[in-house]
Amino acid sequence: MAIRGRDARVRFNGTNLGNVKTYKLDIKQETFNVTTFGSSWNKKQAGRKSWSGQLDCYFQAGNSAEQVLMNSLLTGVGIDMAVHLGAEGLYSGIVRITTLNQSSEVSGVVKATFDFKGLGFIYIGDYMEDSNNYIEEDYWI
Repeated sequence: MAIRGRDARVRFNGTNLGNVKTYKLDIKQETFNVTTFGSSWNKKQAGRKSWSGQLDCYFQAGNSAEQVLMNSLLTGVGIDMAVHLGAEGLYSGIVRITTLNQSSEVSGVVKATFDFKGLGFIYIGDYMEDSNNYIEEDYWI
């Protein structure tokens, strides 16, 4: 069953960022060519993993979650991020905010785009909505 986008939430240091319009999460793994002479097929070996992403939101001055993002950008300090996919799943880890872009049109509202990079592993698992606890048996990469 498809997951409804409207059920997603993005949290930083435990606080919902309530004005998120879209998010993008990229999880990557390097691969290395280990093909040897005489092979008819390429052989690949898994390398390091990384993750990064982007948030598009409506800018709200004084919003506590946005202030956490701004502080991370200005100080370089990592912050705890969690993307909740309703009751269907969770991605979480420590991120550093790397870029802030703001824009507005005369007939619109101020928009903000935050880019982030994961600092180490990302947790992929289930989220228990009732207890607000992570299920530890799931998957770290």
